[in-house]
Amino acid sequence: MKLSASLLALSVFASIFIGAGTDPVLAVGETWPNANESDGCSGLQTATPLATKIGFLSNGERILGPYGDMFGRTVSAVRSDLVKWTVPMSGGNVSISVHERALPAFQQVTANLAAEQAKGNYYAVGSDTYGYAARTVSGSYGISRHTFGIAIDINASKNPFQAGPFEPGDKFITNMPSWFVNAWRDAGFCWGGDWRIFKDPMHFSWQGPAFTPGYGDPAPSYPVITTGTNFTNKVFDESTFFAGKSGVHLIGDVSGDGAPDPVRAFDKNGNIVVQYVSTRSDYAECSGASGAIPNASIETHEVIVGDFAGFRRAEVGVVDESGSTVGIELLSQRGEPGDTIEIATSIPVRADQTYVVGDYNWDGTPDLYVIINQGASTDVEVWDGASAYATKLTEFIGLYGDTTGWQFSLGDRDLDDRPDLYAFEPSGSGAVAHIYTNSGQNLTVSSTIDLASGAATVADFDGDGRDDVWLNADGASFAAWMGSNASATSSWFRNPKWECPDQWDPLDYEGTFLDDDASVFQADIEWLFSAKITFGCNPPKNDRFCPDNTVTRGQMAAFLSRALHLPDGPSAGFSDTGESIFADDIDKLAAAGITYGCHDGTRFCPDNPITREQMAAFLVRALGYSTQANDPFTDDDTSQFETDIEKLAAAQVTLGCNPPANTLFCPKQPVTRGQMAAFLHRALG
Repeated sequence: MKLSASLLALSVFASIFIGAGTDPVLAVGETWPNANESDGCSGLQTATPLATKIGFLSNGERILGPYGDMFGRTVSAVRSDLVKWTVPMSGGNVSISVHERALPAFQQVTANLAAEQAKGNYYAVGSDTYGYAARTVSGSYGISRHTFGIAIDINASKNPFQAGPFEPGDKFITNMPSWFVNAWRDAGFCWGGDWRIFKDPMHFSWQGPAFTPGYGDPAPSYPVITTGTNFTNKVFDESTFFAGKSGVHLIGDVSGDGAPDPVRAFDKNGNIVVQYVSTRSDYAECSGASGAIPNASIETHEVIVGDFAGFRRAEVGVVDESGSTVGIELLSQRGEPGDTIEIATSIPVRADQTYVVGDYNWDGTPDLYVIINQGASTDVEVWDGASAYATKLTEFIGLYGDTTGWQFSLGDRDLDDRPDLYAFEPSGSGAVAHIYTNSGQNLTVSSTIDLASGAATVADFDGDGRDDVWLNADGASFAAWMGSNASATSSWFRNPKWECPDQWDPLDYEGTFLDDDASVFQADIEWLFSAKITFGCNPPKNDRFCPDNTVTRGQMAAFLSRALHLPDGPSAGFSDTGESIFADDIDKLAAAGITYGCHDGTRFCPDNPITREQMAAFLVRALGYSTQANDPFTDDDTSQFETDIEKLAAAQVTLGCNPPANTLFCPKQPVTRGQMAAFLHRALG
């Protein structure tokens, strides 16, 4: 499904990325810290840095990467900014240490629970409640959020950690009332009961300033403790899984762990397939994920990587310059499975344009920098993310000369938490970085980076808070040059315990999905994906189609609603669709006269598998088939849908169910996802 952001207001634009039904209390931007612990909560997850040991951490342990920016560069620095907070509903007997930057969120919890107590609600908080502890997550190198003073465990004995894996709707052990949990959620906390796979219902952790109502502007990053240098010290150079593979090779922190990942985009089956592997996991194939942007090609579209949503996690998309204004389509990291975000901007198309993403005006929504090479000179425009790039914020005419062969990125060289524009100019065997700061300064920094060998981007290698430069040379060389005098270390993002699981899925396979290569319906499935009628079956990766799984009546309503672009309709009045995620689609089908419900017509039976004969009736009503075949099947004489089946056969939408004879229709058999793809392809393709 394509979600249009062309004329959307900021809160709606941001909510596309955050998730359906979630309105951010503030816009979320790349300089607005995101500490969200799980994708199960509103917002995308960001991983904490790794420690140098497992267990409790000493005062001298460095806090590297974005969490060092947010809470302090060492454990000692974090401790120095802790304050006491009394836990509500504990009778004043339980106090914990929290970070002063998180205190407004904890104070909001106090207010929320006071309001609940005024209503007569009370949940007693006991002595088995814990806050600050400088340690790693049990058994791992990952630094616990308790280390930063932003997490609390409440009544641990009655709300134990449960390993799962949990499926939607599974029950887990907790005695916390929903109003108590909501008091924390509404203050900007992620509850462990909302985690996707495991459940830790004792646990709450602060998500960051953008999730707490009335928080205001976030505090500046903590001061760095290193000195800036030229980019001449190459400290890292490794080969990735993508070495020797064709396509466009780029860089972006798609995994959300603070370290940039290698990204590959290539053409396949009329789509652009996007893959990444995790730097934290040694670029192993099993650590990667794939997505696809339908009906696009790297020959006609520029691939772009950037933190468009501002969650400190990159999206990958394409720029379409085929019209008079620029169009952008991004693979969504949130929303419905397979969603892309289509942004119809007001940016004019010019002959030679390059794009980078960053929050120029620090309003919490990343903006789009457009670099226009005019030949003799190069202009830079900044378009407002809050308007979905409909409004130009500013422009710099003639900022550079001819920039043919240059590369552009954004960083923060002057450490003011505002993006600085890096323009890398080839110079001999290296490159000169021309840096135009957000405050209007021009800086020049030399480097030994060979731009001709790959794509360069500015990102922090050692986690000290200063800009370094990475280069992806077609996946064969993934290298970094230091921008400071720090001792180079990758320990904060390289996991020494990483191992591939016993079973994992390959990144490279024949079609869009890895599980349909042997399906006779593969071509139909590819058409269905390209038509954006349905997507994968295993969100958020969606690299499987599950062709042999049955289709429910509710799912079929969604497929037909998308395929036929049905308009909204009034409530059909079915008694069993109120809680269905497909309720709107079912109403559209009923309004169009495609469904009359099930049984006595008062229900729709959305969770029942749809049978082949029911599918015939749906399609005949939807497409208006009138010609009837002359009794082609021997097993449908007793079916109430025999006429529909014969009309479907006359239209060549069904061929039968027992090839090659195809004398049977199998009317009572449930429809599989693969068969559904074939039905819709023949009917609409």
